Amino acid sequence: MDLPTSTISVPVGRRATEQCWVQPLLKYCKKRCTKLQECLSPNHTCCWTFCGNICLDNEEPFKSMLNP
Repeated sequence: MDLPTSTISVPVGRRATEQCWVQPLLKYCKKRCTKLQECLSPNHTCCWTFCGNICLDNEEPFKSMLNP
């Protein structure tokens, strides 16, 4: 007996939204992803956090470590 399966298809050229690689500060929670899970700013990635899907600068974790 085959069990029903469910799949989520992601359009070609688009990546699934993943969990952010850092726990962002609250100030980053206002930088929201578009409805298409994209970011309007260059060099930003849409990822999910405790405050929803946000756009996080790809270099932000390193910037924060250099400027405590």
